Amino acid sequence: MTKHNGTWYEVSFRDLYPWGPLCDCQQSIKYVNPEKGYIDDYFVFSCGIFNYISPQRENVTNGGTGEKHPNGIMDMYVRYSDFKFITHYEWNTEFIGFKDDGKDQYKWVIEYQCGTRPDLPPELCVLSGKASDEKCYFTGVQMYVRDLEFVNEGRQEMYEYLRNLGPKSSSSESVAWVMDDFGGGTFPPYFKNVTTGHDMLMKCPYPCKTGVYNETTKMWGCPTEGPNMKIASPLDFTLGGMKKDNTIV
Repeated sequence: MTKHNGTWYEVSFRDLYPWGPLCDCQQSIKYVNPEKGYIDDYFVFSCGIFNYISPQRENVTNGGTGEKHPNGIMDMYVRYSDFKFITHYEWNTEFIGFKDDGKDQYKWVIEYQCGTRPDLPPELCVLSGKASDEKCYFTGVQMYVRDLEFVNEGRQEMYEYLRNLGPKSSSSESVAWVMDDFGGGTFPPYFKNVTTGHDMLMKCPYPCKTGVYNETTKMWGCPTEGPNMKIASPLDFTLGGMKKDNTIV
């Protein structure tokens, strides 16, 4: 769990957030709290001149039963966001792949989701058609790398990893379909690359480079760095002793 700690650069995704050219530079800044069993995840992206921070939490405890999830599965929800729609749902995230090169942080990691609590409105699947049970399911995958210089190579490694997952190779279900199957009951109907490569990522503003930790609350805050920051409503402006206008927690 601790090897998820750090800054991650998203290279490809199927998710509920907008993509390029409207929005790009997606990053996930994770602060792992193994004692409490959760990860504070600050999802950061840019749309034009504005930078967005969406605080998320991943928890090892099943919110419905109170029991601990199996290794690699976590409850996830967005605490606050300017994209209000996404705050009404929670879902399970499964870490279905990673590359460990012996450093404190994995070299790359793949996160996967299927379904939400509550279900998505069936109207969202008007393009793909509803599933056989007349429902519409959030179908998501996110691919992240640790190092900017590894963007293109990491993307190809993760593509290949997903294509190789299945009953014969890993005694698991096949999941590569999440990249190109937008059939009945699945949403959103797209799979996108975040950028065209390393050069574009180098131009991203990276508005959440550092974190502020509060020993009492065991929570992290994400201070803003620069103008034009769009911040979701914070839970507590006082963490880390930061001023009201420059901390998101």
